[in-house]
Amino acid sequence: MTDTTLRFYQDGIARDRNFVSPAQKKKVATFVQQQQTQQLPSSWDLPRHSPDQQTISRLRLLEDTEMMLGRVAMIAALVLFSVELTTGQSLPYQIGSFFGLL
Repeated sequence: MTDTTLRFYQDGIARDRNFVSPAQKKKVATFVQQQQTQQLPSSWDLPRHSPDQQTISRLRLLEDTEMMLGRVAMIAALVLFSVELTTGQSLPYQIGSFFGLL
């Protein structure tokens, strides 16, 4: 059954009784009945779409920590590369001397 046949029958446009076969009329009737009985679930039964305040604050803390570590890493990389260019010391040597290994 096409959507146009269903639409014609539902809207009452099909004035001629022979326009729709009895089998199609039955299909349309069951479809209309299903549509009428179908209801949306109540808001209590639906899942939450937004996180709670504790999750939001935890995500903000993690995001701030990540931003701070990224900034420190970028500054450290700039310092290490500038020292390598000016003095000729390699990166592993600089890191080892910073931690007192060399």
